[in-house]
Amino acid sequence: MPRDPGFSLLEALVALGLLATISATALHVLFGGVHSAREAAYRTQAVLLAEELIGRARLVPPAERAAALGGGGWRRLAECTAPDPAARARGDRLALGAWRAEVACTLPEAEARIDAEADRLTVAIRWRPAHAEEPAEVTLEARL
Repeated sequence: MPRDPGFSLLEALVALGLLATISATALHVLFGGVHSAREAAYRTQAVLLAEELIGRARLVPPAERAAALGGGGWRRLAECTAPDPAARARGDRLALGAWRAEVACTLPEAEARIDAEADRLTVAIRWRPAHAEEPAEVTLEARL
């Protein structure tokens, strides 16, 4: 009696194992790409926020700049709160609280460090991305 030309159980299990391995590898690569894209977006946002603060600092008169920036070490930013529209930056004030609220809403577990000297400003922002062991950081320095 001739044998049935279909697949044996062993052949089906081997094919299923190969399919599972290929699918797992493809998902790993896909999720790695998603995490990389998210990290790039966070880094871009951090650079834009640091540039925004530097631009705001240039609007403040030099004599008032150091007092307006406060300076100091790393400062953990509060929970994300909607900024008060009246607290927006104008040419005569910095609105540092509104900037910090924007950073806290944009980056997860964000911290900021602002070092102001007479003619130089350093803005550092760090955050803790999901699935990362170490925090990510962006530092911008500008002459004012």
